[in-house]
Amino acid sequence: MKRSNRFTYIWVIGIYLILLIILLLVVEYKVKYEDHTFYNYLYFYKCNSKLCSTDNFEKIEDKSTLLSVYKYNYKDDIPTYEYIVSDYVLINDNNKYVYYDYVKGEIINNYSEYRIVRKDNIANYLIVKNETKYGIIDVDNKVVVDFKYDDIIHSNNLFIVKEGTGYNIINIEDKKILNNNSDYIHIDSSAIIEIKDNKLDILDLSGKSKLKEKVSVIYSNEVKVTKKDNIININIDNINYKYDIKNNTVTKE
Repeated sequence: MKRSNRFTYIWVIGIYLILLIILLLVVEYKVKYEDHTFYNYLYFYKCNSKLCSTDNFEKIEDKSTLLSVYKYNYKDDIPTYEYIVSDYVLINDNNKYVYYDYVKGEIINNYSEYRIVRKDNIANYLIVKNETKYGIIDVDNKVVVDFKYDDIIHSNNLFIVKEGTGYNIINIEDKKILNNNSDYIHIDSSAIIEIKDNKLDILDLSGKSKLKEKVSVIYSNEVKVTKKDNIININIDNINYKYDIKNNTVTKE
């Protein structure tokens, strides 16, 4: 009986040892083989007081300058990135955009699309898209405009937002400047050009109409706006209208 118990004990210990060996082999495979076979790395490091990167660790002469390591699929091209501000970069990883803290080595968020809003060549905000909707975040990844719009276009410190088939205008506080669900909107530095229900209107930047009466037009889908001196040319489906800023008049050519 004692021999049988001893044999059972040895057998159980043996099974545990075998399982432990298998586990160690799996871990070794993932660390030494799978990770290095299926992933490549982008190394961020300091060079001459600037941010640099390389996909070859051996190219970093002073290894103490290494900041972080970004892992990407070995089948993809080397990710590109754009410096935003402070400790953040926006990485284009196979057409998926990753907001990345290169000092901490942390992924802050993932987006399917982005547009950087700059002032004096410095990033202030980012128009970003999650899986379905657009919103606006600041450089610290704080949401300043919720993800609820079908598109957002920055223009002259305002934002044209698409909601369904219509277009409106908001400011950075998400306050509606124009809420007409317009067919077309263009924001100039001195005026807003709006087309809705085949009516052309010129508004100031606060959304108030400047014309005594809207101008009847035939609009399908093509508008070109150009400006020279105090004249804004509005070409609507090959018919040209001139808006005189000084005289606040619209004439059809």
